[in-house]
Parts: sequence; structure tokens; C-alpha cells
Amino acid sequence: MRLSKINTKITDEYLKKSVESLYFDRKSGKIKPLDLANTIAAFANANGGVVAVGITDDGKYEGLNIYGEEVINNIQKCVVNFLSPLPLYKTEIINIKNDNEQLMNNINELKNKITQIKEDVENSGNKVERLKEERIKSNEKL
Repeated sequence: MRLSKINTKITDEYLKKSVESLYFDRKSGKIKPLDLANTIAAFANANGGVVAVGITDDGKYEGLNIYGEEVINNIQKCVVNFLSPLPLYKTEIINIKNDNEQLMNNINELKNKITQIKEDVENSGNKVERLKEERIKSNEKL
């Protein structure tokens, strides 16, 4: 039975049993949005593919509902929040009836461009460290 309205290959068996490859990857709902954005960028910069979120590497559905609405929203917004330029992608929530959980399915493809983590996101950790160092130095002068 076809599960996706976007990709006719996405069936229950495909999600559970397909070998992860350059074109298909499973991610737990525990994934951090920045890590998911990196995975999506890798797919977009290659030949595109499917990233299924809410399913473990061994093909077990964990869904996203167990992590709450905020996690679902953050996963849905990870591309817009972290990548530039934006890849061509579609996101859908698939309801798995047997498990009564939600599964996020990202389909990504980008041609003639390279998408990457936005510079301000990538450097935010470094900026915080620099600010701490500057504060320490300014306090030392007192």
C-alpha cells in the first residue's frame, strides 16, 4: 500500500526494509534539527532522495508524536531555519495506521547549486565563545 502522496515508491515495506543508501535514509525522531538539516543538505547536493524521520535504522516506527508538537515543528522548519540556498524539497506527514504515529518524509533535490548550513548558524557557537573571551578580558582589566 502506497503511503506517500509525493513519492509512489514509499510503501510500508520500502520504509521498513529498504537498505539505506545515497537515496534513502531513516532518522529517529530524536534527531536534532541541525543534524537533520545537514543530512538534507547532503542529499540535496548529491542526487536527491528520501529522508524518513520517525523510523529507526532497523525499520521500526517510533513516530514523532511521542516527542511532542514542538519537536515536530522544529523538524518541519529545519530546512528554512538552517540551509541556504533552500533546496527543492517537499515535506509530508504520513500517518502509519498500525502504529497510529506520524512519520515525516522529506524529499529533497537541488540542481546547479550547493546548499549549506547558513553562516550565522555555523558561526553562532564561535561567536558565543568569542563573547565569553571578550567579557573575561574586560573583567580582567577592572
